[in-house]
Amino acid sequence: MPRQIGLRLARALVTVWAAVTLVFFVVRAVPGDPATAILGEAASPEERDALRASLLLDRPLAAQYAAFLGSVLDGSLGRTFRDPDRTVAAELVEAYPHTLVLAGTALVLAWALAVPLGTLGALGARRRAGRRWDALARAVAALGSAVPAIVLGPLGILVFAVLLRVLPMPGDEEAGLLGLVLPAGTIGLGLAAGLTRQTRAQMLEKLSEPYVTAARARGLSELGAAFRHALPNAALPLVTLGTAQLGALLGGSVIVERLFERPGLGTVLVEAFGARDIPVVQGATLVVALTYVLANLLGDLVLTAVDPRTRAA
Repeated sequence: MPRQIGLRLARALVTVWAAVTLVFFVVRAVPGDPATAILGEAASPEERDALRASLLLDRPLAAQYAAFLGSVLDGSLGRTFRDPDRTVAAELVEAYPHTLVLAGTALVLAWALAVPLGTLGALGARRRAGRRWDALARAVAALGSAVPAIVLGPLGILVFAVLLRVLPMPGDEEAGLLGLVLPAGTIGLGLAAGLTRQTRAQMLEKLSEPYVTAARARGLSELGAAFRHALPNAALPLVTLGTAQLGALLGGSVIVERLFERPGLGTVLVEAFGARDIPVVQGATLVVALTYVLANLLGDLVLTAVDPRTRAA
């Protein structure tokens, strides 16, 4: 176990370094001058040159990269181009909790919908009386996969906020927890689609296992055997899928935060990219990469701890 944990940690660090390095060079390949974006077209060439020098943009790429790595090590992540007195870390610390709350709520909604629905769908596929549950599970999986967040979000606003008026409009600062329902549901339905399909497939396989048949022979109901015996064994692949979907979760939050006028990393990233605020773009990407890698690492460690077959492999 210690050796496996060490290898996974080393792999995670290499992955984060590669992602940040790639973003460092890609951002600098985007056309446009940050000094012009900050000062405007009316600024003189001397003012632009002075700003580039203060932002280290006049240095070679290798020197800029070394300065960026130094800012990562000291925890500041550099200073924003738009406000040189403010560190990137300070800006991200304000935004990150909002994204975590949105992502966490979406993840809870996705699991709460997908696991029971996928299990009931698998049970329904095995007997004629439950075919409606199977049809519903297939419909949710198809809807979540086919409709992107950029379409589902406005539809949700139109139906629940404009027509029915049961949920607040985007940007309502007094909405509280109700303001999370539409954005989290928009992201969560897409996650639930894959989880429902995977849960149904895993449960169909586990329900045919001899230990489930033996549990039913001892007098346990089919529903009880499914949730008490089949589901715990089907949950291991679902953990892997859930952590793998975190990338889609963080990516979807960028669109949803802008669509529902919510603060968060997505909003910070889009605004910084439009203003060519390179340190903020790099810092936000680093935080997203770290979150994604840590979630996958945690999923690997959980599987290694609970599944002896993973340790043997």
